[in-house]
Amino acid sequence: MLNIYRSRESLDKESFIYGKIKESRKETLVIVPDQYTLVAEQQAMSRMDTDVLLDVEISAISKFGSNVLEETGRSPHTYIDEYGRYMLLYKILSEQKDRLEVFGGVVQKQGFLESINDFISKAKQANLDIQTVIDSMDDEASEVDELTRRKLSDIKLIFDEYENSIRDKYTDAEDLLRLYTAGIDMAESLKKKTVWIYGFDSFTNRNLEMLAAIIRQAEEVNIFFTYDEHCKDEEIFEITGNMSDRLIELCKESNVEFKVHNLGKDSPNVKLCERAPGIKAIEKSLFSPFNEEGVEAKGIKIVRANNIYSEAESAASFVLDLLEEKKLRYKDIVVICNETKRAEVLKRVFQEYGIGIFTDKKRAIASSPIAVFVVSLIEAVSSSMRTLDVFRVIKTGFIGIDEEDVDFIENYAIKYKVRGNQWFSPFTKGTFEYGDEGLARLNEIREQIAGVFDGFKKIYKSSKTNKEFIEAYVDFLINKAEIGSRIDELVENLSSHSMQSKADETTQTWPMLISAFEQIIELMGNERFSGKTFASILTAGLLQMEVGVVPPVSDEILLGTMQRTRCGDVKAMLIFGANEGILPLEANESQLFSDSELKHITCAAEIKSSSEDVRQMEETLAIYRNFSRPEEYLWVGYSMADGDGAEIRRSEIVERLLTMFPEIREEDDVVSSGKLVSILGGKTNTVRHFTEALKDFKYEGKIDSRWSLVSEWLRQNEAELYKRIEEGLEFENVQSKLPAEIVERLYSERRNDEVTSFDVAGASYSLSPSRIEKFSKCPFSHFVSYGLRPEERREFAVSAREIGDLYHETIMHVTRHLSDGDCWTTIGNSELRDLVYDYIETVSHKYREGIFENSNREKYWLERAKTACFEVCKQLVEQARVGKIEKSYYEERFGRRGQFPPIEVETEAGKVFIEGKIDRVDLLPGNRVKIIDYKTGRESFDKTEARTGYRLQLMLYLAAAQGKSRKPAGVFYFLISDPKIDVSGQRPSGITEMISKELKGEFKLKGILVDEPEVIKNIAGEFEESSEVIALSKKKDGEFRKTEALLSEAEFEELQGQVKAVTDKLCEDLVGGNIDIRPKKSGEEIPCTYCEYRGICRFDLAFDGCSYDVVK
Repeated sequence: MLNIYRSRESLDKESFIYGKIKESRKETLVIVPDQYTLVAEQQAMSRMDTDVLLDVEISAISKFGSNVLEETGRSPHTYIDEYGRYMLLYKILSEQKDRLEVFGGVVQKQGFLESINDFISKAKQANLDIQTVIDSMDDEASEVDELTRRKLSDIKLIFDEYENSIRDKYTDAEDLLRLYTAGIDMAESLKKKTVWIYGFDSFTNRNLEMLAAIIRQAEEVNIFFTYDEHCKDEEIFEITGNMSDRLIELCKESNVEFKVHNLGKDSPNVKLCERAPGIKAIEKSLFSPFNEEGVEAKGIKIVRANNIYSEAESAASFVLDLLEEKKLRYKDIVVICNETKRAEVLKRVFQEYGIGIFTDKKRAIASSPIAVFVVSLIEAVSSSMRTLDVFRVIKTGFIGIDEEDVDFIENYAIKYKVRGNQWFSPFTKGTFEYGDEGLARLNEIREQIAGVFDGFKKIYKSSKTNKEFIEAYVDFLINKAEIGSRIDELVENLSSHSMQSKADETTQTWPMLISAFEQIIELMGNERFSGKTFASILTAGLLQMEVGVVPPVSDEILLGTMQRTRCGDVKAMLIFGANEGILPLEANESQLFSDSELKHITCAAEIKSSSEDVRQMEETLAIYRNFSRPEEYLWVGYSMADGDGAEIRRSEIVERLLTMFPEIREEDDVVSSGKLVSILGGKTNTVRHFTEALKDFKYEGKIDSRWSLVSEWLRQNEAELYKRIEEGLEFENVQSKLPAEIVERLYSERRNDEVTSFDVAGASYSLSPSRIEKFSKCPFSHFVSYGLRPEERREFAVSAREIGDLYHETIMHVTRHLSDGDCWTTIGNSELRDLVYDYIETVSHKYREGIFENSNREKYWLERAKTACFEVCKQLVEQARVGKIEKSYYEERFGRRGQFPPIEVETEAGKVFIEGKIDRVDLLPGNRVKIIDYKTGRESFDKTEARTGYRLQLMLYLAAAQGKSRKPAGVFYFLISDPKIDVSGQRPSGITEMISKELKGEFKLKGILVDEPEVIKNIAGEFEESSEVIALSKKKDGEFRKTEALLSEAEFEELQGQVKAVTDKLCEDLVGGNIDIRPKKSGEEIPCTYCEYRGICRFDLAFDGCSYDVVK
């Protein structure tokens, strides 16, 4: 006998069901959806007024089916669960991707794997034969295009491979339903039971077959649907109406007696739900095309928020009011949110307000430390100990290395590019940097890491099959890696930090991993073991594995989605995110077939049932059910802007509510409404808003007087916090000058002396031009670099810096060699090339412990450097042959112990000696001095930048080399580069000449010189039209064209005077303790762009006191 009960949500169906059960006093089985069993048990005990369910069993379909198989002794073939199927499908897709016409390019994408798994599940539940679908298509039908046919062909190939893989060997979830059905017919215990089924809106074909068996075998079956007919909103019940009709057809086909009971308010044993007037009206008319007159809106609130954060605060404020003023308990409140991002915002804001909330969703285990450890260990060995994989293993904490040691060895491993077998041999590089003690500590940590990996590598290399590997790996994890104790430590740590949900997830993760291993053994245990393939298959399964977590306490607010969440008796419901596209939820775009394609697949009825039309019907029914559920309060909120500030529209549901209840006025969110009481909740939230109010007062002079009560409470109860708020409000990101003693300790020449006190009056300082220039560009960056001296993590790899060092050192060597041998004018290109190549080979062996021999990449850069250095040196030789030089100095020091004297600056803090090393000093006829600085960047000389101290080095080098007697000739950058020259469109015969010309242009000196004929001649030589040494050309009459590079004697002298003045000022400021956060800006160039310390200074133009010192 089948009874089909149908009613609207206005009836208390749970009271009716459990009232009938209590009245019958028969042994009863209640079947509900998986996620609903706990709530159903609570409802049963509440409605039946009992603490123990003696003759009532509440079960999900899967649990009931398992019990049937146990009773009847019908053992299935080895069962593969949904995660096993994911792993098997991943393997099939990887092997068959070249045979797939449409989907071959997307088989590795997780979204496609999910879609194909879902399709196969639905097809099997519908008893669908894909070949029949293909055959049923009329070849001449224009509606079915070729792409659709090819898609179906691909799916059939995958489906057939899957079925062939499990046939007569394994049972999957869908085949298990068939076994349940067959077992039910033999289950004697069911004959004595009354069965109630509720909480479902639809059933698959195989579920219906199972239900038919239950109807045949049980004494009585009762199914309850949410349904109504001949009403104004009849269309929302279409899906449950269709399901009722299918059950009736089943009964007729099986000659089973049935009866349909449409329950209403006047039906016997029926109790109406107690609801606020507004919620009663919603249940009756939300989806009706007509409005009723005189509908009362009591119990309903609609909030319009500026953004999702203000919407979340409004929701939290409403909940606090329910808890404090209405005396509701946490468990009386449910929050519905259809979007994950918004749900995370909501949870964070609720936490700020001090409100506990539990998310009704399963948690993925793929990112858990246990899963990461197990998978990354395989990936690290299969990828030859790639650094990223190795540290993923280490950072899980399951090797037992503390965080400080992890950071220490990670810095070393990145810096010296440790990989592969280097982990299994003592570290030797870095003695100069780390010292013997540091290397010893590094090797102790390395040995601990290597011990784990070495033991695992033996298993990895010796395993022939997947089964061998898994058995050995699990033994290794348990006995060698001691994963059990590691998990216990992690769980204890999470629990001690009030992260019980995370602790519960962690506890369930290891058994699920073991289950995944067991599935692989069953499905592909005898196949040849390949580490990379195994890791990929395991990852495919883990990405789908989820653990269910029950609320840690019974009294907790539930947060769920519209369709998944099945709540019991609630007094208040909040609908968060009632925006277009979220309520109702838009379709998932990652489906195999479009809706238009599904309409033309004539035999795929069940595939069609998963189309967008049906999904919308399910979503609509869920909205109706949940909006009708709360007894007293329904809060609906929407935002006018999303998380990125883009405008979004409110949901059509909100539009309907406003039409139904004309007297409802949307409320502004609590933040913008100015309702102070509404935004005072948890301490974190209150402090945040209090701080915002004080900031507004600081800038606008206005504040709500009621904040004084908060201020007083904080001052008395949270004095330290209040002090930090005050300090924060006064923060202007302005740094005070360093005290004189600190300056001397940090910067003076005595800073490394073993002294207990400093005599500030006798201090002296040695500063290089580059350091003064760095200070000029940003005093604070200079302070961090030269005062705090943080250690740079410099990788053991060839970068621009290493290439620059090699270029520079090679050029210095070559130029010294040419000068010492006086062979600038005699050396040939072949000899020059040998000189360059031989030196680079020699120096590269020693440079940074052989960094240029570290890998093929480094060797490639070394060969590039040889070619580039030769071209640079060739241009230097050609330039030297053009002009007149009496003597040259290379990498010559200037200072108290140098060839040239230091530049001395008297300051209040003591004497400053500007000292350093000049790349090249040329002494020219007429007692003139020319300075050349070799640069690997794109430097250019600018007089304005020199005057303001932004670019000082060349002018300071010149001042030092001049001394007291010499006169200036010019200052120049020689830019070292590896230029790329486009020869496309050139005739072969002209390419060599064109390259030579382009190279000369690339390597011209960039700078300024004195506008005197002899000076120009001594630097640029004789030329007719344009110089090959500097950017200078002549007019037809032989006069030099005026350029920015030419300065008269007076102009040059004036510039030098300006540079001296700015240098004196900079030295005074530097040793005077100035550490201002005030970067200079020259055009579009800002030192902050490449500053290593921009994360420290908090420079932001929004802060008071933060601005650029603009050069030009």
